[in-house]
Amino acid sequence: MHLHTDTQPAAERVKWISSVYHERLSAFLTPLLGLLDERLDRRLVHTFSLLVESIIRFRHRQHGLLLSELGAYLLSPAKAPAGTKRISNLLRSCKWQYGLLSDWLRAQAKEQLTQWPAQPVLLHWDESVVEKPESIHPEGLCPVRSAKARRLVRIRPGFFNPPLHRPVHVPGFQWLKELLKRRQHFILRWNKTYALVDQQARQLPCWQLVRGKRSLSKRLVKDTPRRCQRQMGLYYQTVFHPKWPGKKLSLIILRPGKGHAPLYLLTNLPVQHVNKAWRVVFCYARRWQVEAAFRYSKSELALESPRLWFWENRLKLMMILSVGYAFLLSLVQEKEIKQLLRWGCHRTGKRYQVALIPLYRIRIALMHIWTQDQSLNSG
Repeated sequence: MHLHTDTQPAAERVKWISSVYHERLSAFLTPLLGLLDERLDRRLVHTFSLLVESIIRFRHRQHGLLLSELGAYLLSPAKAPAGTKRISNLLRSCKWQYGLLSDWLRAQAKEQLTQWPAQPVLLHWDESVVEKPESIHPEGLCPVRSAKARRLVRIRPGFFNPPLHRPVHVPGFQWLKELLKRRQHFILRWNKTYALVDQQARQLPCWQLVRGKRSLSKRLVKDTPRRCQRQMGLYYQTVFHPKWPGKKLSLIILRPGKGHAPLYLLTNLPVQHVNKAWRVVFCYARRWQVEAAFRYSKSELALESPRLWFWENRLKLMMILSVGYAFLLSLVQEKEIKQLLRWGCHRTGKRYQVALIPLYRIRIALMHIWTQDQSLNSG
C-alpha cells in the first residue's frame, strides 16, 4: 500500500497515513495475537494490541510505563481508570507467561539472522541499577552500586566541601548471579577493587592478583574515541568468584599504556590462549553498537519506569514494550518512511539528514499522526 502525495488536504492526509500504519501494526502483531487468542479472552487480546500502540504513542522517560498513564492512552483521559484496569487484568492473567513473547521475539530474531552473513551474535545485558523506584519491596531487588551516583558526586573545580567518595547503593538486580545460574556466556567489565579468588586460593582485589605480571601479548589497537592507534598489552588468568567458587571464570586485563587505567574484564567464556582473550576484548569493544538500543529503550521507551510488584508482571510489560520496539525497527527499511517523517516529524538542517536517529523521528511521527487522527475522529 502506497501513501498519498502532498496534494491531499491536511485532514485527509492524516487519516490516510494513520490508517496505513495502523494496518501495518495490525499485520505485524497478527501472528502473535493468534498465539495469545489460544490462551486468553478476546478482550484481553484486544487490550494487548491497544497497549502496544499506547506505548508507542506515550513518550515520557519517567512515566512512560505507568499503568495509570497508559490507561489514558488506551481509551481516553476520561476513561483512564477503566483503561488501567484492563491493562492490570492483562498483566495479572495466569493464562499466559512472558516466555510466550520472548520466544516469539527470539524466533523473529533468528529469522532475521538467516538473512545476514555468518558472524558472531552478541547479547547485551544492561546495568543492574533501578533508579528512583517507588518502593524497595518489589520482587527481585537487592542493593547494587550506582555508577550514575558516582558520576554525580565527583569533585568539580571551583566547588568547596566536595562529597565523600563512598559507594552509593541503590535498588537493583544481581545479574551475575542470574547469568551463572542460567549458564549463559557473559563478558563483564569488572571493578578492580572487587575481590576474586585465584588458583592458589588467594582472595584479593583483582588488581592485586595481577600486580607485577607481565603482559602475555601486545598488539596495535585502534583507539576509536581518541582516533589513533595505541599499543596495548594483554594478560589473562583463571579466577573464581568468592560467592560461587565452583564456577571457573577468566579475568582479562587490557593495558592501554602509560597514563591510562587498565581495563578489567570478567568472563565465563573458555580462554585457553591469547587469541581467545583478544577475541573477548574485541567483542566487548562492540558493545557500544548494542548500547544504542538500550539508550533508546531507556530514554525513549521508558524502560526504567515500570513500577509493578511482581517480577513476572514486570517482565510481561517489558516484553510488550519489546514488541513495540520490534515494530519500530521493522519500519526503518520501508520505502515510504521518508513520507511518514515528512508529514509527522518534519525537521530541517543537515544534521537530521545524516544523523543515525531514525527511530526517534519514526516514533514522534507515529505519535503525532495517531494523536491527530484520534482528535479528528472525536471532533
